[in-house]
Amino acid sequence: MQLQLIVENIILRPHSLKEAALNQYGSYSILKLIRQLKKSPSALKLTAALSTGFYELMINKTGKRVITQCLVGLDYKTNEVLYGEAIRNCMSLATHPEGCVSLNDCINCITGDHRQYLLSIISSNSVFLSYDPSGNFVVQHVLGLHNHDLTLDICTRLRGNYIQLSTTQTGSHVVEKCIRLSREGMRYVVEELIKSNKLLELARDQFGNYVIQTALKTTKVADTDLYKSLARAFQPHLSTLQYRKPGKYVVELIRGEDI
Repeated sequence: MQLQLIVENIILRPHSLKEAALNQYGSYSILKLIRQLKKSPSALKLTAALSTGFYELMINKTGKRVITQCLVGLDYKTNEVLYGEAIRNCMSLATHPEGCVSLNDCINCITGDHRQYLLSIISSNSVFLSYDPSGNFVVQHVLGLHNHDLTLDICTRLRGNYIQLSTTQTGSHVVEKCIRLSREGMRYVVEELIKSNKLLELARDQFGNYVIQTALKTTKVADTDLYKSLARAFQPHLSTLQYRKPGKYVVELIRGEDI
C-alpha cells in the first residue's frame, strides 16, 4: 500500500520524475523502485509517466539506464508505452550521438510486433542512416542481428550507394558489413566496384581501400569467380598502386603476398 502511494505521488509530477531520472543519485532511487514494482500494477503507471520524457532520457547516459531497466525488468504489456515511444522517436534517436546507442539497446530489448515495426523503419531509412555519423551505427547493429530477410532488404536498398559510402569513415563500415554478412550484399558491392571507374581512387582512399581489401578477402573464400572478376578489374592499376600505401595493400592481396 505504501509503495502504491509513493508511485501515485510520483506520477502526478512527470516533469520531476524526468529530472530525477536524469540525475545520478535520483536515478538510483528510480532504478530501485522499478525493481520493486516488477509484479505490481503500479508499474504500468510508472512507465506511462516515464514515456512523457522518453526522448530526453534516451539521449542522456544516466536517463537511459532508467528506461533500459524498464525494458529489461518489466513485462511486455507494461513496456508497450515505451515501445511506442521508441518507434515514434526512432529517427531522432538514430541520428543522435548518444541516442543511437540507446536505440540499439531498445532493439535488443523490444519484442513482438513493435520490434518488427522498429526494424522496418530502420531498414526503410537505411540509405539515409548509412550516411549519417550516428545513424550508421544503428544500420550496422541491425545487420549484425543476422536476420537474412532484413539484411537482404538493407543491402538491396543500398545498391547504387556503395561506392560513395566506401569513401566515408562511417559508411565504409556499413559496406564492409554488407560484404561480410550477406552473400547478396557481397555480390552487390563487388558488382558496383567492377563497374566503377573509381577503382584506382578507391584503392588509394584511406577508407575505400579497406572496403576493397574486405571484398577481396571475402570473395576469395566465398566466391572464387567473383574474386577473379574483381582481381582482373584491378590488373590495369597494379603497377600504379604497388609502390604507395594504402593501394599497395590491395596489390599484395591480389598477388597473394602477406600483408
